[in-house]
Amino acid sequence: MLNSQDTDQWREYHVTPRYLAGPTYTGDPALRPLLDLHWKLTHDELGNVYVASPDHTVRLGYLPEGDDNTLWKITAYSDAFAMPRWLVTFQNSTPTEIVADFTTALAAAYAEGPDSYLYYGNNTLADLDVGTPLAAAGWSHSFGTTDVSFRSPDGLAEVHLRRHRLDHRAEMTGHQERWLMHAGPPGDRW
Repeated sequence: MLNSQDTDQWREYHVTPRYLAGPTYTGDPALRPLLDLHWKLTHDELGNVYVASPDHTVRLGYLPEGDDNTLWKITAYSDAFAMPRWLVTFQNSTPTEIVADFTTALAAAYAEGPDSYLYYGNNTLADLDVGTPLAAAGWSHSFGTTDVSFRSPDGLAEVHLRRHRLDHRAEMTGHQERWLMHAGPPGDRW
């Protein structure tokens, strides 16, 4: 018979704030929202997993055997044969809960149609709308000559927006980023 200590041992613990959690070394929770929409799952002989929307305009790669520390690559296209409209990457130390939140939001946006996940706006004001919920949550912000930065109240998370023009090809290959997020304690950030 289990006593309360044994029962407590098997309880699932969640970390708060979520961005302080660690990776789970399995992509299943982050893949689930897309697979629930009947997206196609394939894999290669190395163990990398690929998920594509039915129209192939959104693709996800879970790449534990990739060439660098990028574990997740997610892209969206206006046409299955076009250059991506956007690319999101998460490195191997990113908590799976963060990626799962992203894929959950992506699945909901995909269900609403392309205007919900492909286009947001092409101006600085549209980009700065992201700051509204951060400011409401108590995040501070600072404006630089080329970027805007947001910082969480506990100082353990930062979001940076580059405001200058980027080379789209470099951005879509992961060599430049418009948005960059860091989280975690100093020395152990993802």
